[in-house]
Amino acid sequence: MPRSGILFLSLLVGGVGASACKSRPRLTRGDAAVLVTPAVPEPSPNALAEQEPNGEQGRPNSIAWGEAPVLEVSAALPEGDDEDRFLLRIPGGAPLGADAAPATATQQLALEVSAPAPTSLVVKTPVGLSSFASAGAAGVIHGPANLAVAPGSELTLVVRRTGPPATDPGYRVRASLSTIGAGDEREPNHEVAQAHLLSPAHTAPEVAGFLDTAKDVDVFQVPLGPASAATVIAIELEPPPEVAVSVTALDGASMKVGAARGKKGARVLLRQLSPERLGAGPTGVPPAFFVVVRSEGGSDRTRRYLMRVRADDAPPSEREPNDDLNTPSPAEAGETLGYLGGSDVDIFRADGRAGHALQVELLPPKSGDLVLETMAPGQAGFTRTDGGRRGQPERLTVTPATDGPVLIRISAKRVSEGGEQPYRLRLGQPTTDTSSP
Repeated sequence: MPRSGILFLSLLVGGVGASACKSRPRLTRGDAAVLVTPAVPEPSPNALAEQEPNGEQGRPNSIAWGEAPVLEVSAALPEGDDEDRFLLRIPGGAPLGADAAPATATQQLALEVSAPAPTSLVVKTPVGLSSFASAGAAGVIHGPANLAVAPGSELTLVVRRTGPPATDPGYRVRASLSTIGAGDEREPNHEVAQAHLLSPAHTAPEVAGFLDTAKDVDVFQVPLGPASAATVIAIELEPPPEVAVSVTALDGASMKVGAARGKKGARVLLRQLSPERLGAGPTGVPPAFFVVVRSEGGSDRTRRYLMRVRADDAPPSEREPNDDLNTPSPAEAGETLGYLGGSDVDIFRADGRAGHALQVELLPPKSGDLVLETMAPGQAGFTRTDGGRRGQPERLTVTPATDGPVLIRISAKRVSEGGEQPYRLRLGQPTTDTSSP
């Protein structure tokens, strides 16, 4: 930046206590959006002058953090193509090189950039790789809320103006450190290669994370752990009130297994996931799957989402994915449970025998209006019925001309139908009683 710009570095001294760092509430199963309230004291009158040049052609200003948990930088970007660079060393421990990965981190760094003009922030590792990038409109605070860092590691902060200058060319960067908790997300984790490792699915892991930019993506890896033929996996995410999110489950080879998307503030639930499908991946590697959390609108730097993964043994039920003809869930005589969420479609496969009639009965939840379709071996298309009203059963009888699979397709008349309560699919011999069960 030009010589007219003055940098003030204020170390906000004080103990690492409740008044000097972010508060960290305990996670409970009832929490929806976990509020994190920054406790940043007023700036200290102590100030250091900037050493020029610190832009693209100069050397970054080295910031000696010391032992204080919070620091503040005030600077200016009066020229259109100017940039400021700062070298920030995390206190504690010996200096680390490029091998200081998030897995070795014990602290998380929060950065806040605020300016009367539009600005951008890029955080780089010692080898020049970008670990975080954000941008904010005039007057909008932006930056990472929880960047995992190891004691002794070094980061380069690059600040640029991205729009017309304001009357005041100044801007402010605040940085604070806090201890990483057992249930805290570790950034950067926006790619499969950087996935945050959780405990195995059968231990019901929980994690709280930030979607601190409108395009933020968080990736987690979950070891499958013990699973039986009756086990199903569920993923639940409760977002902040003003953020819409999607959740995608990938198998060990990063292939999509299932996905769900919600409106702003709405809980997202992926359930009935097949452990066999999730665990598919490279041979010789313990089975694990990935969960991708993505902002689909909005961001929040102060409230965290809460994600839960659980593995439970269930009665005979569908296994996701089963939304196309190539991946039907098996269905046998008796009752099978299933769920429809969003625009979901469930397809089942039953054994058909030539000349033997099979009655297919669908009992929706009380609030659901579902569509039932069947296709016998050799049939060109599906036979459909949706004559029942909300909460009323649908029935079809199939008599295959040849042995082979009978396909059953279940869908909702409206996207919002189904959801929380299961439907029941019953297979058996036809009866003369057509009354509701």
